[in-house]
Amino acid sequence: KVLRMLVDPHRSFSGSNDDKHTQVLVQKDDGTAAFVPAGKAGYVPESDLEKVQSTIKQFVREWGVEGAEERRQAHGPILQALQQALPDGPAQGARVLLPG
Repeated sequence: KVLRMLVDPHRSFSGSNDDKHTQVLVQKDDGTAAFVPAGKAGYVPESDLEKVQSTIKQFVREWGVEGAEERRQAHGPILQALQQALPDGPAQGARVLLPG
């Protein structure tokens, strides 16, 4: 119910592909060119592609083998500081909140 309350008001803003005013120039089968609504041309705005690229990079950095060195560099100092500050942390039930 809460999720529906958060999502429903934004459904009409689902993306520029639904914008009937955005037109793109496409090559037709007969060799001519014409402007058509972006949604019918399969047009994806560059900003959307950048968001997808950023999300994929985050997945690789956080979960992929390729991101292991970056994770070590970023998380290593934090983990070392926690181990020094809370040497018996897990055994004593210490927990760490990671926002975001």
